[in-house]
Formats: sequence, C-alpha cells, structure tokens
Amino acid sequence: YGSSIPAFPGDQPKCTTICHWGKTDPTTPEDQISPVAENNPDVQMHWYEAGHGFNSVERDSFDADSATLARERTLALFKQELL
Repeated sequence: YGSSIPAFPGDQPKCTTICHWGKTDPTTPEDQISPVAENNPDVQMHWYEAGHGFNSVERDSFDADSATLARERTLALFKQELL
C-alpha cells in the first residue's frame, strides 16, 4: 500500500513498478517519497494534482483527470511489459 512504501526507501522491487502519488496526500508527502525515488531510478513515479484516494469514485477526493491519466500510464506500462 502506498503509504507503507516510505518506510522502506532502500528496498528494490523485483518487478517493473509504477507509482501514482497525489501531491496533496498527507500520507505520502513528497519529502518521504523522494528517498524512494532516488533509490529506485527505474521505478516510474508520477505525481498528480490530487489527494489521497484520487482514483476511487467512492471517495470525496476522487479526481477524474488524475485517475484517467494514472490509468492510461498503467495500461501503457502493462502493454510494454506484458505484451
């Protein structure tokens, strides 16, 4: 889960990884994500003008534009890596 990732900044994923972060999400502030990004230059890190849970239509924080872009980026990665 995203908010657990900063606790392990030196861990290296064993598979292709993409991360989507909301710039106003208090559970994953950029200063905590920066060490993760620095230790994982091959991980795609994307920041959105959105908050926590921006991809969930069941939350008040849902942001359609950010959710659409995150989905497009994820599907492009799947197409690149899995097809």
